Amino acid sequence: MLLIAAALAMIAENTAAHTPNDGLLGTPVAIRAGDFEIAKPFLLWVNDGLMAVFFLRSRWRSSARYSKASSPTRRLWPCR
Repeated sequence: MLLIAAALAMIAENTAAHTPNDGLLGTPVAIRAGDFEIAKPFLLWVNDGLMAVFFLRSRWRSSARYSKASSPTRRLWPCR
């Protein structure tokens, strides 16, 4: 499945189909709260979000697998 997705991505990037994606991925997205602001292109938000999901998922899986804690809450938050 990964090879098919990679092949489709390469085809889309090297044809005229990549033009709409450039506009979407380059769209600026900002989060503001008072004077605090985080402004990044949409592509960076997607990359950061996917990395966070991957690392949290792997942390939770390893915690559930190797933890000697008896409760599910303790497996999710072992520092408590």
